[in-house]
Amino acid sequence: MTFIVNIIQSNEMKTANLPDRPRLGANISLPCEPVIDKIPGTRYLDNMRESARFINIGNRGAAAYARENTAASIEKAIACHADMVEIDIRKTADGALVLFHDRTIRTEWGRRPVSRLTFEELIAAGQNLGFTIPTFEEIIRKFGSRIPINIEIKARNFEIDV
Repeated sequence: MTFIVNIIQSNEMKTANLPDRPRLGANISLPCEPVIDKIPGTRYLDNMRESARFINIGNRGAAAYARENTAASIEKAIACHADMVEIDIRKTADGALVLFHDRTIRTEWGRRPVSRLTFEELIAAGQNLGFTIPTFEEIIRKFGSRIPINIEIKARNFEIDV
């Protein structure tokens, strides 16, 4: 399994539209060499050194084709030949790690921070909006051995939990 963890977004990321690949949302790409240097011995990325200058990263999966940060979006990114996917992690009030980009979610009581909702409350809010919010563990179990994952931690103080 290959994971890259981002605690704070980097200003060093570059964007590129790769003409031979479908657009996967924001289509964030970064130079391959620095990634390889930080993950020594990863056969997957070492093989890319010869063939590609950029890594095509599906932002939140393939957010242009399926609901962002969901299993369906990651499946679509794999089907579109993404080299890696980026996911966003937040922690609920009761300690569950979930895939969710925004700081808040619309609930029946108005917009609420994800960090102040229990896992059950967050799942109910997602269902009321018509989507399922996956846990970090579910996604890692399902996709961790299939595609490298760039994990963006969207808030501080739970890095050790990831």
